[in-house]
Amino acid sequence: MQYYLFFKAMLSFHMVVKHRSFTQAAQKLQTSKSSISKDVVWLENELGVKLLFRTTRQVNPTKVGLEFFQFCEKILLEASNAKSMTSRFQSEPFGKIRISAPYTFGSHKLLPILQDFLKQYPKMELDFYLNTENQEHALSKDEIDVSIIIARTPPENFAATKLMDISWKFCASPQYLISHPEITHPKDIQNHQCLTYRHRHTEQYILKLQSINGEEFNANINSRIVCNSSEVLIKCAVDDFGLAYLPEYLISEQLKTNKLVTILDSWFLEKEIAYAIYKPNLFLLPKVKMLLKNLKTNF
Repeated sequence: MQYYLFFKAMLSFHMVVKHRSFTQAAQKLQTSKSSISKDVVWLENELGVKLLFRTTRQVNPTKVGLEFFQFCEKILLEASNAKSMTSRFQSEPFGKIRISAPYTFGSHKLLPILQDFLKQYPKMELDFYLNTENQEHALSKDEIDVSIIIARTPPENFAATKLMDISWKFCASPQYLISHPEITHPKDIQNHQCLTYRHRHTEQYILKLQSINGEEFNANINSRIVCNSSEVLIKCAVDDFGLAYLPEYLISEQLKTNKLVTILDSWFLEKEIAYAIYKPNLFLLPKVKMLLKNLKTNF
């Protein structure tokens, strides 16, 4: 028997019966409804019995399902007691924690928080991986404890903690805007030199924009400079080389000092979100739990 899968499926089943809902069980375990459903089906196949009566409106345990639920209650209580017994040895997190993050977000937003975390917990060590792409595959292989990703929705197979919204802005230097045609609508962008972030799988750059009034427009980007470094694009924008589209948190200092100004503020892409993702686990290591709590508090 694959004990990890068995106990994971047992926990999913327990939550479904406790809340009489696959949706609520998924919310409590911070995973997807489809993942909970797969766990229960796997468990029924493994045990060779039907555990649940399912209809479109409700979920109820079978007779054997109810007895198995009571068995699960005892197992989870013992697990909780074991955790409480060891908690006195875990008052302060220690050891190495492995985190991955997109390079720019990691170095600008995440690093200061991690530095404070290490100062607060001197027994902690940090393995910090910065990359240009999301690293779910490393999380799957147990190479990473927590991965920070930028996405519109978190991946289904992992638990996720929301950190912050990522909003993007069109920006350019005042001098560039003075010396080039006025921009009042996204259609005007095609007449400008653009500074574009390079995405690995993209050759053609089109921004699907929407206005606050609901108007939609696909803006074709004529790139004079393409680069996979936001810092380089910011410098080029400050030095009057063209129009850039960048995360607002990256250009806050340049906006304050008027080195850059924003345009087309009533137009936007669908907002992205920074998530901390990690493997769903009933018993998260104290160091991981403490880190997630710290990230949620400080973002």
